[in-house]
Amino acid sequence: MSKLPDTICSAPFFKLELDNAFRFRPCCKFEGGYEVDKKFSFEDAWNSQDRKNLMKDFLDGKKPKQCRECWVEEELNVGSYRNSMREWIPDSEIEKYLYKKEFYPKILDIKISNLCNMRCRMCGPGASSQIAKEFLKYDEISREDYDFFRDKEILTKENIDTLKSWLPDIERIEITGGETFINPELFELLELCVETDNAKHITFHTNTNGTIFSEKLNKLFKEFKSTSIGFSIDDSDNRFEYQRDGGDWNEVEENLRNYQKLDLPKDFFINCTVSFLNIYYMPEFLQWCIDNKWYMGFNILFLPEFNHIGNIPRFIKDKVIEKYEKFPKFMDRREGFNIDKLPKLIDMMNLVEVVDDSHFKYAWNEIKKVDERRNQKYSDSHPEFYEIIKEYINEKV
Repeated sequence: MSKLPDTICSAPFFKLELDNAFRFRPCCKFEGGYEVDKKFSFEDAWNSQDRKNLMKDFLDGKKPKQCRECWVEEELNVGSYRNSMREWIPDSEIEKYLYKKEFYPKILDIKISNLCNMRCRMCGPGASSQIAKEFLKYDEISREDYDFFRDKEILTKENIDTLKSWLPDIERIEITGGETFINPELFELLELCVETDNAKHITFHTNTNGTIFSEKLNKLFKEFKSTSIGFSIDDSDNRFEYQRDGGDWNEVEENLRNYQKLDLPKDFFINCTVSFLNIYYMPEFLQWCIDNKWYMGFNILFLPEFNHIGNIPRFIKDKVIEKYEKFPKFMDRREGFNIDKLPKLIDMMNLVEVVDDSHFKYAWNEIKKVDERRNQKYSDSHPEFYEIIKEYINEKV
């Protein structure tokens, strides 16, 4: 039996992430980053004092405040990233780690840049070059910030040399963006794994918006132990095209069918981001996933706070829950193929009891502002939820 604290997390021991703000950290849920001497240096980050301090905190049974998202999700009995990490890398591996003088990461997670072909409503300039351009045009970011987020060279000679020494120990590589399938550094990294004969023991994971189907990439995927792809899709038809501006639903749906046909070791799934924008239409999207044999995993959008589903006014929450109750097949709390999603979303909505409607007002004003910029109307693609929002606004007046 493990002697490690039950609050332990294997991420800081075995994983290194470089995020869209060019911070090194243990995972995508961590709030903050490791201080490094040299920007973008994988080696500096892995040997940083901040990483050592975080490992010690976990070994001492502490619950680091930077890991808030996981603690909240676990309180709600929602699968946390910490628990997923413990399934991937059990506590016994941490115990082995403690007795080794030198240990390289098992998981490498790189946000290679914000280069993207879409302007998704739930996204920001750090993860989309198209949104960064839009923000710059309307003076919502400075030229300095725009240049900061622009596409950077991550695979420097130093980092490639470091990777060559790490690859024999790496079991999983995660690459996200931006839209990874249009980024040359994705191809460079995959080819490095293949050329050094390490791809065969590595599981490769990425997220994509589904707009690209690349035969060149598909050939590279076949060289890996397995390939995991999360398709960042949050709704269907015209709601998809509104929420992920720049995408064509018919083309994406056709690409998804083609991905399902690929003959290679794979784990493909829908990676749905749940926010104020799409919370009302989750039953319809769940039905689409089932009809098309896609498993849905979901991420709750925590930031910006005005889009978090917990900050929706009670009147609107009750309307959403009332609708959910009309879909009893999705209200089963037992874990199963997409059947347990809606109760978890209800729990997350009820996590926060809204005192005022400041977050709602901000969210609604943002929707109207971007609608005007892009010549769009939320009411055209989301008419039912729009009527509920309008009813709430009229009651407040």
